[in-house]
Amino acid sequence: MSNEFTGSYELERNHMETILNNRFNFLFISVGLFLNAAVQSGSLINYRWLLIISLIYTSLLSLTLFRAQARLNFLVDKLNSIKDHPVNATYTHLKDKNFFIGRSVRNLVGYWIPIVTILVLLLLLLFPSFIFN
Repeated sequence: MSNEFTGSYELERNHMETILNNRFNFLFISVGLFLNAAVQSGSLINYRWLLIISLIYTSLLSLTLFRAQARLNFLVDKLNSIKDHPVNATYTHLKDKNFFIGRSVRNLVGYWIPIVTILVLLLLLLFPSFIFN
């Protein structure tokens, strides 16, 4: 692959990492604000409405994270397929040192943490006794 294509993949990867990072930070600021508002609401009805709104909002924002993570995975795999690219060299070095204990953790930010966040919000909605006695 020519350096022209490698450079454009590298720029796109950098751009997608920035987008994913910004969306992830925005997700957790939003969830924190919604949870704070729900806990401070004072009534069970307001608590449930705020969590329903939070669930919808978090689910929609998570979809944007899923898409950004999928694009980033594609770009990293593409760069990893280039033999003399630093991504491939790093991956090969860590693999040779048996650094990888199992699966890659690069999907944590884009897939697993948003899913767990949605499940936690759903549990708090279904079982309000965690907050209200």
